Amino acid sequence: MHKRLKTNKIFVWFIVLFAFSFIGCSNSTKADSKPFNPNDYAKEIDASDLRVQDYFPKKSMKKYFTGGFENGGFKQTIDKFKGDKVQVKQLDTGTGVAFVYQLKRI
Repeated sequence: MHKRLKTNKIFVWFIVLFAFSFIGCSNSTKADSKPFNPNDYAKEIDASDLRVQDYFPKKSMKKYFTGGFENGGFKQTIDKFKGDKVQVKQLDTGTGVAFVYQLKRI
């Protein structure tokens, strides 16, 4: 009798957990009624007003990072702005690289 009672408790808990798993995974919220469309937000931005300086700092900046190649870290310098281009230098223990970013309509 005691074993049967224990089995019934386990069965009831299993049913309760099973029911809560469906309730927790329900997608019926009012906020999700309209699917996300990235084009709705892209129309709000006029690309002709954007400049590369909108994405990078206004003046020169040095950033130091730890970890990376052989845990040596690296240094990143944002140093040259010219028109719609910016130059970013990255120096680590193995190499030095210069990136040039340009904001351009595709």
